[in-house]
Amino acid sequence: MNVAFLLGNGFDLQLGMETGYKSFLKWYVEQPTNDSDIAQFREYLKDEKSEWWSDAEIAMGQYLGNFSDDNIGIYFKNIRDFKLRLSEYLIYENERYDLEDSQEVIDTFKDFLLKSSDDIMLRSTLLRLNELRKKNNTLVHFITFNYTDALDRLVRRIKEIDNTLETIPTGTSVVYKTRLGNIYHVHGTLDSSLIMGVDNHEQLNGSKISDFTKVSRTLIKPIVNDELGRDEHENATSMLYNCQFLFFYGLSFGITDKTWWDLIRERLIKDGNMQVVIFTRSSDDDIQTIIPEDILDYVNDKKDEFLEKIGIEPRSEHYDAVRKRVFVVRNTKRLNISIKDRKIPANV
Repeated sequence: MNVAFLLGNGFDLQLGMETGYKSFLKWYVEQPTNDSDIAQFREYLKDEKSEWWSDAEIAMGQYLGNFSDDNIGIYFKNIRDFKLRLSEYLIYENERYDLEDSQEVIDTFKDFLLKSSDDIMLRSTLLRLNELRKKNNTLVHFITFNYTDALDRLVRRIKEIDNTLETIPTGTSVVYKTRLGNIYHVHGTLDSSLIMGVDNHEQLNGSKISDFTKVSRTLIKPIVNDELGRDEHENATSMLYNCQFLFFYGLSFGITDKTWWDLIRERLIKDGNMQVVIFTRSSDDDIQTIIPEDILDYVNDKKDEFLEKIGIEPRSEHYDAVRKRVFVVRNTKRLNISIKDRKIPANV
């Protein structure tokens, strides 16, 4: 049995790394440069109000509309500078995360993987994961949309100690185990092919461009993955086709990853046994758990938002059937492993 955790930038942020788009942008526009084109590009970005990386990718596609065949080279130069500086910034943040040797951190991460299903807000027993783990060996895989390797280090450390997350006896000689599976970096990594851009040509403002050959291999993520010959995309897709449970953490479900949301929509429609858990965040003002309608409204609203983002419309043929297989966890406390919480020695 396969379980997959799909992790976005919210995962790195929870670990305490300042990898949000706003944090990077604040740093980026202040970097010195002697190139007037890049300086002008950074001035252009100062007006950006976006908080999500998907918004930044959409902006890349729209920014193309400022260029024509005559000056497209400036566009490529600016995007290249953005990616190079992003890599520099993320490498620094990535190196700050060094908690994987802490047993407390490892235990917390394992608890997050194994026990998050217990925190579902309504009718957690309808999620069949805990029941099926007692009858099957289970592999926990990861699809990460991040470039950093904090996740890799945590998983690698667990595998070095004992790759078994859980052993469940059956009363006979048979035991069932939950183990860690694979990590798929579908956007590349900091040391290999940092892939950033949009999902398809429709997300480009290219009315003044006649040749999209280089634009495509610069900005359209599925094309970049394909032309690089990376196996990550294909292997992650194959894994999802053999996966029964999906957990979504720290994702904005932006349209620049539409290919993935289309795939998940297809799987949810075709496989009536697939179930998903979405982790959400909200302030205490948004819901009073003592008020039943607050809980019901919150869960139903989050389900509707998720289905809308992956392209399943209300009153569509499959809406109600899929909706019953979506579960919500609000403000989980199971992933409290942050570099910001490190105890600093008194002599430092």
